Amino acid sequence: MRILKNCYFVLGLFMLLTFSNPLTAQTSKYPAATSRARKEFPDEEGFSNSRIQQMGKDGLLLTAQSIKAEKGISSYRYSIINSNLQEIQHNILGVDRVRIGSGMITKSFLGPTHFHQLFLGKKKFVIHSISRSGLEKPIEVEGEFPINGRIEFVTVLQEKFIITMKSKSAISLLFFDWKTGDVVLTPVELPKGVKAKKVTILSFQELSNINEIATVLRIKGKSPSRNLCMMHSANGDLIRSIDISPKQEDVTIIECRISSPAQNKFIFAGTYNNRLQKMAEGVFIAESDNTGLKYLTTTTFLELKNFTDYMPERTQNYINKRVERAENAGRKMTLDYYVTIHPLVSTADGYFLVGEAYYSVYHTETSVVNGKTTRSQVFDGIQYTHAVLVKFDLNGKRIMDQCLPMKKFVSAGQLLGTRDVPRFITLNVSVPYQIAMSFVVDKYLIYKVFNHSGTEISRNQCEVVAKGNENEVIQGASSSLQHWYDSYFVFYGYQTMKNSDGKKRVSFYIDKLEIGN
Repeated sequence: MRILKNCYFVLGLFMLLTFSNPLTAQTSKYPAATSRARKEFPDEEGFSNSRIQQMGKDGLLLTAQSIKAEKGISSYRYSIINSNLQEIQHNILGVDRVRIGSGMITKSFLGPTHFHQLFLGKKKFVIHSISRSGLEKPIEVEGEFPINGRIEFVTVLQEKFIITMKSKSAISLLFFDWKTGDVVLTPVELPKGVKAKKVTILSFQELSNINEIATVLRIKGKSPSRNLCMMHSANGDLIRSIDISPKQEDVTIIECRISSPAQNKFIFAGTYNNRLQKMAEGVFIAESDNTGLKYLTTTTFLELKNFTDYMPERTQNYINKRVERAENAGRKMTLDYYVTIHPLVSTADGYFLVGEAYYSVYHTETSVVNGKTTRSQVFDGIQYTHAVLVKFDLNGKRIMDQCLPMKKFVSAGQLLGTRDVPRFITLNVSVPYQIAMSFVVDKYLIYKVFNHSGTEISRNQCEVVAKGNENEVIQGASSSLQHWYDSYFVFYGYQTMKNSDGKKRVSFYIDKLEIGN
C-alpha cells in the first residue's frame, strides 16, 4: 500500500495477522444460520482436494482429484448432488498428463446444460463436460492447439470456449467446440504498425446478451498508452473496434469490466492510476457507442466515504495527517491499493460497481551462505480487507458509495495457476429492482439488500457455526461459504474430528444454510 502524488512513501503493512476461528461456537448476539441439511462426503481412497461448484436449484457439483497419477494418468471424480444433498450421479474421468505435457493449467466453467473442466497444456488440451442434470453421460474430448503461444484468458460464449493466446508476433482467439474438440483460429487484427509485444490484454469477457466477446487491449507507445476494445462474434468475426483511450493524461486503466445494457451502448468500469503499475488509485466508469467514449469519470479511493476505516488505527491516523497536510498545501493526496472489480450491474437509472480490496502479505527469510547473510521477502498470499459498493447515474456521476468490512486470506498456493484474483462477494440480482450482497466477516454471514437507488433496505446477519456428530469433537477445519440459491448458502470444507475413544478422522462436509428465517 502506498500513498502517492507529491508525497511518496511506503506504509509498513506487512503485519502479523491473527484471526478468530470462524468455526468456534461462542456466545453471540446474532442468531446462528439455520442448517436445512448436512452431509459428509468422505474422499474415496486415492482421492483428495474436494471442491464445490454451485449450480443454483440444479444442485451442486462435487469434484475431487486423484492423489497420484497412475502410469501418467490423473483421475478426476465428478459427483452431481441435488438440493437435498443426495448424490444422483458420479463419474471418474482421466487425463493423460504425459500426453498433455508439462505446465498444465486447469480452468472450469458452468454452462447452461453442462459443467466443463479444461486441462490446458502447452500444445494439447482435454475437456471434460458433465451434465448438470446428471441424466446424460459425460463427454470427453482432446485435441491440439493449432499454434504455439501463452494462454492469457479463457471464457465461454454459447456452446464454445474461447482462449486468448499471445506469442511474440501475434495475438489470437481460439474457439473450441466442447462436443467435438474442433478448434478454429482467429488472428486479432492489431492497428497498423502495432506489434504484439507492445500489447497487453487487460480484459477478456463474454457479453452474452449480444452474443459477443470483448477484448480490451493496452497498446504501449511513446505517448500515453492507448486502449482499444475489440468485439468478436461467437464465430470469430470482428464486429467492432472502439478506441476507449482516456482523454485525461493522468488516467491509466489498470483493470476493466464491460457491459452492454442497450443496443450499441457499452459501459466500461474498473480501476485506474496516474501511471502504469499494478496498484490503483481509484475507480472509473465510462460509456461508449460504436465509435468512441462519450464520457469517463474517475473517483479516487480517498473520495469514498470510509475506504480507510478497515485499516489499522495507526495507519488510518497516519493517512489522515498526510491528507490534511496536503490539503493545507493545496495539493491532492491519493492512496494506492489493490482492488479487483466484479462485472457491472446495470439498472434503469444507473450502474452498481462492486470491488474487493486487498493487499499482499509477505514474510522475510534470512539465510547465511559462506558467512554472508541475505534476507529475502517471500510471498504468502493476499489479505482482503473490505468491499466497495458505488452507484453511478446514467451520466457516470457518483451518487452513493459504501465500504463494507471483509476478512479473507488466500494463500500463495491457492493462487497458483490462475491469473485472475479470486472474488468472494456474491451478488444476487434475481429479485426485480434489488441488488443483494452476501459476504463473510470472521464467523458471521452478512446479507445486505439495496434498492436500485442505492438505499440499503434490509440487512441480515447470522453466525456460521460448524457442526459434527454428537459424540465427536471438531479439532480443526477449513471452510468456505457461498450463496447457493434464494435464501440458501452452501457451507463446506474439511473437518478433523476426534471421538470419545481418541480416534481421529478427516471428512469433507456440506452444510445447506438458510439466512433470515
